[in-house]
Amino acid sequence: TTIGTFSDTLILRNNSSTPLFSVPLSGNVPAPMLGVSTTSLVLSNRAKGDTATVTAYLRNSSISVMTISGITTGTNTFTATSGSTTVAGGDSTVLTVKFTPTAFGTFIDTVKVVSDGGALKVAVSGNSPIPTLTSLKTSIAYSNVAKNITKKDTLKITNSSINTLTVDSLYTKTSAFATDRVSGTVGTDTMRVVVSFIPSAIASYTDTLYLRNNSATSLVKIPLSGNCTTGIEEVAAEIPTIYSLAQNFPNPFNPSTTFRYGLPARSSVRLVIYNVLGQVVKELVNTEQQAGIQSVVWNANVSSGLYFYRLEAISNDDPSKRFVETKKMLLVK
Repeated sequence: TTIGTFSDTLILRNNSSTPLFSVPLSGNVPAPMLGVSTTSLVLSNRAKGDTATVTAYLRNSSISVMTISGITTGTNTFTATSGSTTVAGGDSTVLTVKFTPTAFGTFIDTVKVVSDGGALKVAVSGNSPIPTLTSLKTSIAYSNVAKNITKKDTLKITNSSINTLTVDSLYTKTSAFATDRVSGTVGTDTMRVVVSFIPSAIASYTDTLYLRNNSATSLVKIPLSGNCTTGIEEVAAEIPTIYSLAQNFPNPFNPSTTFRYGLPARSSVRLVIYNVLGQVVKELVNTEQQAGIQSVVWNANVSSGLYFYRLEAISNDDPSKRFVETKKMLLVK
């Protein structure tokens, strides 16, 4: 009725010459015996927040029924359960281990199994690889660009990790260079960033494009250079053929930034800054302006955050020709 070794005596009282005959008796009920198919488990790479599962087998090599009383891990990153709390003699049950990383990196833990057949430990490990930031260009150079004319180039950013690359901010330090986005994410696709060079004078320019991100290289720096020469300066005097509104530069900015827009004809122009609630923060322009490339500087005396700027232009010669466009920008103090 219990586990252990038993001994007894069978006594036979009789009318022979040996009236008390005894026969020794013995028997054994072996204890359950816990074993496992492997003492270490390595789980496949998993993206942060996803779950990977791996299994092993808990065996009972005894003929007695084994009861599993507890299965624990040291952290919440790993969880472990068994297919049954009792294991018949000579049978086994599945041990399931789940890996759910909540951060990037390599994780190590131990699964502890306790039973009336003994206790054992299984080492477990898993990895959630850190995102990578790879740019096909390590620098961008512009040559022979006319004054006040925009020259663009495209920067392609890729990520070879299963975790999403988050670019928290992209920015330059001078007004001569600007980008078409201030942040972004990269999964298995490619993020394209348009980098513009807008020289305001005949000179050579240098700057750096900064990309703050969640890769191992948290701040990536890409050198920028450009030159504006006299040989093509006359191009800058050309009148635009369409209305246009460029991205402010620099962006993000602190505390000043420049807005540039093109007018194909003399127009009534209104350029207004709004906050995220749609409230007017600053009216920069509200007047008539000649055709050409126009620019205005805003020295922001407001708190950090996301803002919008909206250009409205109506041709004086043909009021049916109207232009309205809104872009966003980021002030970082």
